[in-house]
Amino acid sequence: MEDKINMETRIIKYNTQYGFIENPTAFSFNANPHRLIIRNYALRTKERNIYQRYLKDFHPEHEGEEIRNFDHDLIFIKHLDSHDMGLWLVENEVKILQSDIDFRDKDAIFTVKKIRDESVDIHLIDDDDFILNKVSPVELLKVHETFWIDTQIRVLL
Repeated sequence: MEDKINMETRIIKYNTQYGFIENPTAFSFNANPHRLIIRNYALRTKERNIYQRYLKDFHPEHEGEEIRNFDHDLIFIKHLDSHDMGLWLVENEVKILQSDIDFRDKDAIFTVKKIRDESVDIHLIDDDDFILNKVSPVELLKVHETFWIDTQIRVLL
């Protein structure tokens, strides 16, 4: 119940920043804050039906493919304490992660982004956005005691 209240509170907070409820077409599917919040909640709680209902109502053209992606991604979502997260980041030589929602939020799910040998700094932008933040492992470990991580490693284009 608390998670659902947090999700609803998060939707209100993020809508104040982005206005996605009033302007739903202002965002691409992949960068839509409303979708990211619902997907985050559904992945953490394994409540696929909530995400599927959202997709049917707001993005029916993406429902089939996105539910397949959701089912696949769900397998790789892990909740780790800071010690295990630190070990996992070192073992996988992680240089940069991307959060779905605000990286400072305890419920953010982080995706590993594989980058070439170029400087990590060019990918890290210091801004006040709530979504799709890129963060270094060192900065991330300062923020939380537990972490949600998608253990798939994806290439950053």
